Amino acid sequence: MDLNRLRSFARIVELGGLNRASTDLNIAQPALSAHVAALEAELGVRLLLRLPRGVEPTEAGRRLHQHARAVLRRLEQARDDVRAEAGSGPAGTVAIGMPLSTANVLVLPLIRAVAAALPQVVLQINVLQSADIGDLLLTARLDLALLFPEAPLRGLRTQPLLLEHLLWVPPGGGAVDGAVPGTPAATLRELCGVPLLLPRRPNGLRERVEAAMARIGAAPRILAELDALPSIRAAAVEGLGGTVVPWSALHHPGQSGALHARRFADAPELQRQLALCDAGEAALAPAVAAVRETLIEVVNLLVTGGEWQAVEPL
Repeated sequence: MDLNRLRSFARIVELGGLNRASTDLNIAQPALSAHVAALEAELGVRLLLRLPRGVEPTEAGRRLHQHARAVLRRLEQARDDVRAEAGSGPAGTVAIGMPLSTANVLVLPLIRAVAAALPQVVLQINVLQSADIGDLLLTARLDLALLFPEAPLRGLRTQPLLLEHLLWVPPGGGAVDGAVPGTPAATLRELCGVPLLLPRRPNGLRERVEAAMARIGAAPRILAELDALPSIRAAAVEGLGGTVVPWSALHHPGQSGALHARRFADAPELQRQLALCDAGEAALAPAVAAVRETLIEVVNLLVTGGEWQAVEPL
């Protein structure tokens, strides 16, 4: 299968049209159309649907795009590895996926550490919904991922990093955040009847809250379903409702307002394990391996230094 055709096809899918891909790749549109036609003839399936404004992949086209991105990513890594051998250390782009709450705490320290220790490495940080991260890692569009796995992830190598407690933030929760020494622990009964701000299903945090409340014969009273943790935080600061979030979601640079958050005394379900995952290959690319080790060091420093609160190292 011709790599130039795969590269052209991938950009057409990603940009949603032949015109945009033609400009991006600096290839004439008829040539791009010929690349797609050749792939369709070779595979015996239709790959793109022509729409009034652009194109979209068929189901076969989506699957080919996943494989194409994996192949092209591996080629980029092979190029970077060879150059690194002839140069002065790991080089290239390393793509990392992580949830927003984790990014709030980790992104800036990680960028600083990589810039200092690995000057030839470019970080590509993707802040995504947790449900999307595993799929992108399996299809080689990410090199590393931070996840809250509910069960062992087939095909991925997983290293637990820390245990993160979910905290109760009552409506209009006060003027301090985090776990204040001497603050009484929260109980699940405090959630009963209180209007709650939670992510919509499917969502691991939402499912944990519902399971914990079901155990005491209760159900959450939902005021609003919000997928964006910054929006949940802002609504809680305004006193619109209570919420259950990790401390990392409260620690949001640039957002005003503070919240009083408390751990639960009677809800072991309301905690989650953060794990570092990769594709489980015997040998990671040098740049990926170096960033992986740096990321682990940064997380350990944040936890032991108290800069990442309401967590326990694993």
